[in-house]
Formats: sequence, structure tokens, C-alpha cells
Amino acid sequence: MDVFIAETAYEHKRTKELLKTLPKRKVAILHHRDIDSVAVDGLKQKQVKAILNFESSMSGDYVHQGVIQLLQANIPVYDVVVMEMDNECLHGMKVKIRDEKLFVWKENRWVFIASLFRYTFERCGKIIEKAQANFPSTFKSFAANSFEYGEKELNEFLVEPQIPTCLQKINGQEVLIVTRGQEYEADLKVAKRWIKQKKVVIIAVDGGADGLVNIGLRPDFIIGDMDSVSEAALKSGATLIAHSYKNGQSPGKERIEKLGLQAETIDFIGTSEDIAIMYSYWAKAKLIFIVGSHTSMTDYLEKGRPGMGSSLLVRMNAGHKIVDLKGIHQLLDHSSAWFTPQVSSIAVTASVLAIATQSSKFFALLSILFYWIGG
Repeated sequence: MDVFIAETAYEHKRTKELLKTLPKRKVAILHHRDIDSVAVDGLKQKQVKAILNFESSMSGDYVHQGVIQLLQANIPVYDVVVMEMDNECLHGMKVKIRDEKLFVWKENRWVFIASLFRYTFERCGKIIEKAQANFPSTFKSFAANSFEYGEKELNEFLVEPQIPTCLQKINGQEVLIVTRGQEYEADLKVAKRWIKQKKVVIIAVDGGADGLVNIGLRPDFIIGDMDSVSEAALKSGATLIAHSYKNGQSPGKERIEKLGLQAETIDFIGTSEDIAIMYSYWAKAKLIFIVGSHTSMTDYLEKGRPGMGSSLLVRMNAGHKIVDLKGIHQLLDHSSAWFTPQVSSIAVTASVLAIATQSSKFFALLSILFYWIGG
């Protein structure tokens, strides 16, 4: 099928930086191998007309649904295969895509500059078959890395650290941790009324703070490298805690200080999400609710991490206090076939209670159901 798109292109080496300034309904130029779920959410929100990627959008190294989700949203996805002009920056330029060829508007004419590979559902299916064939070796490598680093980092979890004074307010409180995971903003929207009612201590991990601010919620704390959170969120009044690396460097604190703000630092191995969970646990949180969590091999490979050693240790330590709300919007989606206005709220409650069997970890789900039905 012929495809014709002509629009201004916006380019950045880092997708999350591009999404901060990308206007709606433009062409996005990426340098992003294996487009991840968070990038997909952002690109869909920007309603991009097309995606051109200088890396492989779907390499076949592992199974992921990023490109398929974009195609389902009617967003064409192309990889740049052969570039006729080296070091050509397309940012701000008028581009034209016709079939699998890329043109730019130069000197009052369209100039051919690259051959493209266009993704289709059929092509994605073949790449997924390749990824599935690679799964045994990919999984073995990921597991080996996780176990190796888990053993190396074990001592970090054997002795509780000194808890920063600002986090001591968590003692005995319920905590909500929000991180930028797949469709985390959709989960936040359905849980918003419950969050306000519960008055939980809210900890945002990096850019998760923007998802909260976007729906009118202010985080109590922002923890992380501060590389994906907006300046507006950093200035929202939250207490800022920058992730410090073992070499003593803390790029997050440097950014915060340049903005004239103050931050404490936490020196800890692993991800910023790991810090948020473990320090909530060590601060004796009553329960730890998580939105946007990263728990699977795919989650970590999408982040460019070859293993999840520290995160395994985190879950082994604090798992009994964690209530994972990832994907809860899918249960409460108004378009869901079983959850319609004709379904009695009493029947729904009874069904969930039957599953819950008095487990306290289902309290959040029940509460959100009640608020959703009422709203």
C-alpha cells in the first residue's frame, strides 16, 4: 500500500528528551534500539504522524510489543536502512515519506536522502519468531547476570542503613511509589480518587513525578537520577533525594543545585526504583503500593539493563509488603466487556472478595473499584 507523509521532523538522540519538546502530529526521528513501552506511550500521546529510527526499532533480540502497539495506533514506523548523506541532521527539516523512501525539502525541491524499512504486522510477526527462537540464550544470559550481580550486591541488603531524617515520616504509613513504567499514567488516572482518599505518602521515581503532576497530584518525595523529570515537577514542592553512585558522583544533585534547589543524596546500588522500595521498607512503611513497576526480563532489557540482580534482592526483602498496581486500568476500563453499567457492583465486589480470601493486599483493588463505580 502506498504511503505518503510530508511534515516537519523533530530529532534527538534520546527519546525521552525528544518527547519533552516534540509538538503533536509531527514526524519523530529516533535513535532508539528496540522501542520500549514508555516511549510508545509518549509517542502515542504526541499523535506523531510517523516514526523514523536510525536504530532497529525491533531487533529480534527479545520479544517486545513496542512497534506493534504503535502500528495498532495507526502510527507508521520506519528504520533508516541506507543514508545517502552522512551526518545529516533532520531536526526542524521538512521531510517526505513515500513508500520506503525518505526525502527532505532543500533548495526548493525534494531531495532523496535515505532508503527505509517499513514495519508491518507481518514483518513484526517474523521478527517475533526470531526473538522467540533466541529466547533460551537470552533468558540464560539475563538470569546469569542477575544471579552474578545479586551475589555481589547481597551485602548491601544485610545491614539496614541510616534512614534520612526526611524519610522517617514513612514509619507506619502506607506509601505509593510511582515510576515511569508501561501505561503508568492510565493506572494513575483510575486510582486518583483512591490515592486522595487514602492520603498515602507519595514517592515519585524520576519522571514518574510528571505523571502525578499531570493529573493534579503532588509527590511528597522525588527520588532518582533526575534525568527524566521536568523542572516544573522538581519545583512542585516535593522533597528531593538524588541517587548517588558508588564513585561519589550524583548527576541528579548537580542538576538540582543548578536550579537553585536542595537535595539529599542516597548512595545505593541498583535502580532508583530499588532505592524507593528499599528505603520505604527500611523506614518501616506499613504497605508499599507501586504503579509502573519493573519486574520482568523485558522490563529491564527495554531499559538497556542485561540483568536485575539488585531488584531480585529488593523483591526478596520487601515483597511481602508490596502491592503491585501495574495494569490495574485494564481491569477498570469502561470498555471492558465484563465491567459494564449492567454489571451489579455487588456482584463485582463478591467476585473480587472470593478471589481475595481476606488478603489485605486486595484492599487497594476493592477501594479503587468502589471509587470507580461511584465516579
